[in-house]
Amino acid sequence: MALNETIGIINATMAGEEIAAEGGNLIISRFVELVTAPYHHPEMIWIVLPLVIGLFLMQLYFGRYKKEELGWNTAVGNSMALVFVSVDLIRRIYTTSASREILDIIFSNLREILVVFFVALWGSWLVFGEFFHLLPKRFAFLMSSSLPTTLIAYLGIVLIYTRIPLDLSTLIAAVMLFLILIVFFGIIHFLEPIALKE
Repeated sequence: MALNETIGIINATMAGEEIAAEGGNLIISRFVELVTAPYHHPEMIWIVLPLVIGLFLMQLYFGRYKKEELGWNTAVGNSMALVFVSVDLIRRIYTTSASREILDIIFSNLREILVVFFVALWGSWLVFGEFFHLLPKRFAFLMSSSLPTTLIAYLGIVLIYTRIPLDLSTLIAAVMLFLILIVFFGIIHFLEPIALKE
């Protein structure tokens, strides 16, 4: 009996390791899909390129002027980008749908509609809270800084344009992308010369 239990534990452990390895491979595969989506779907470059250029410029700016903080006006502008992206995503769903009936479009693209709804709601909530200074300043500036807003917009674009499934692997891959970008821009900020006036 003890031998059978030991063999069962070993088999369960090996099965768990295989599942973990498969899950890790799926996350890495999903990460690659997220990063290479504009290459495989060039129609999304028109909306992704301005976001990426804006992200790099803002990161370089705040790396050079380290003592400056975001500001309410910039926070509102960054959050508005999410609203504008959600409008393009609605256009994409509408123009690629087989039907022109609103209810048919909603029910046949429910997952995509929920993604757009989240991006639009998050952006609108931030814009409203920042416009009237209702949100705590530190929270508003963190959520509306260039990296989180660009990443949320990018994920929304990728999920609509590529039909990558919205599951746990995609969310983990998105967090990995976020962490890699933090490290990447942290290195750039470290190497970038600070402005002389500072």
